Amino acid sequence: MFIEFFKQNILYFGLLFALIAILLFHIRSSFLGGAKKIYPSKVPFLQRDDTLFILDVSPAKSYESGHISGSINIPANKFKAEDKLFKVQPDQKILVVDQNGMHAGGVAKKIIAAGFDDVVILDGGIVSWQKENFPLVKH
Repeated sequence: MFIEFFKQNILYFGLLFALIAILLFHIRSSFLGGAKKIYPSKVPFLQRDDTLFILDVSPAKSYESGHISGSINIPANKFKAEDKLFKVQPDQKILVVDQNGMHAGGVAKKIIAAGFDDVVILDGGIVSWQKENFPLVKH
């Protein structure tokens, strides 16, 4: 019975699925605040540019156990764009990193609200970085 109903109304079901997809995309975009996610494989290309600022928003203990070379640690729960460690020029690209990608979006949103335009998030965080066998620096 449902299959027959589906066949007769396939156009409406298609529109429903399209609207759901658009809604989910919009929710995801607003959560990230305009920042785009990038895969770990793209980071080395960004690192070639001397203006890349890597902000690791992981807790201090996680940061000390392994982080991307050259990154600065300001934990997400303590982040403020006015922080003295957050020395970024308006034209710099900012890469926001955390352990698993859960907190980077919220910090990226704050950074964009503070007037920075070129903000990206490491998709999957340090966990995905390690899966790609990229090196970490330990303190």
